[in-house]
Amino acid sequence: MIRAIWGSNYSAPVADVLKKEGSCVLDIRCGPGTWTLEMSDEFPGSYFTGVDTVKMYPTEIKPRNVKFTYCANWLENLDFPDDYFDYVYVNFLSFGLTKNDWENKLIPEIIRVLKPGGYIEISPCDLKWYNEGPIAKHWSTTVHKELKARNIEPALSSQIVEILEQTGSFSQVYTDERDHPVGSWGGEVGKTSLGCLKYYFDGLKHVLENSIICDNGKTFEIMRNDLIDEIEEQNMYSKFIRYWAMKI
Repeated sequence: MIRAIWGSNYSAPVADVLKKEGSCVLDIRCGPGTWTLEMSDEFPGSYFTGVDTVKMYPTEIKPRNVKFTYCANWLENLDFPDDYFDYVYVNFLSFGLTKNDWENKLIPEIIRVLKPGGYIEISPCDLKWYNEGPIAKHWSTTVHKELKARNIEPALSSQIVEILEQTGSFSQVYTDERDHPVGSWGGEVGKTSLGCLKYYFDGLKHVLENSIICDNGKTFEIMRNDLIDEIEEQNMYSKFIRYWAMKI
């Protein structure tokens, strides 16, 4: 889905480095390993490591230049030497981290394992929609409230540049923003996005069920389906932003 939106798996100017034999890349919270596997195929001379706390990634059949590692404390203790990676990629972490996590844990640890001259690339996922209808506004307001109650900023993208710049460890921070359709109007990308959104809300049922006001005796599932129907009618979309910078 990400490659379909941008036309590539990365925006940082890393192609020349990754074409060299022996370059090392880290994918933090790699999930099923899709990005890692696609990149390893594009750059067979480089070595790719994906880390996550959940073993969704392949454990047996994988390319020779790919390694997936279970990492219980990736936020503060990446088990790699200093100045080890040429490129560190971080995708879709916004909902699980506080601003303090970004500023005082994750970014300092990435700086430690990233080589001088290497690149960090971050593509956070904000819960901010455009062309919202009334049901979507109610859901997004409720989710924002619940996340903020847990000190999690639901729209952190606007602060990424500041967080990176204040470290003093990076050169200029670059950005690239793209609209991201949600729903059938956006073709396969939009359909996939809508499916991911449904999965996300189902996963938050235990958090949201008591906060979403169920009018007329509607269940959580019925209200979620009402939301999906409205999204299809509204041609709703969100925005994805990539940030990248070189370690100095």
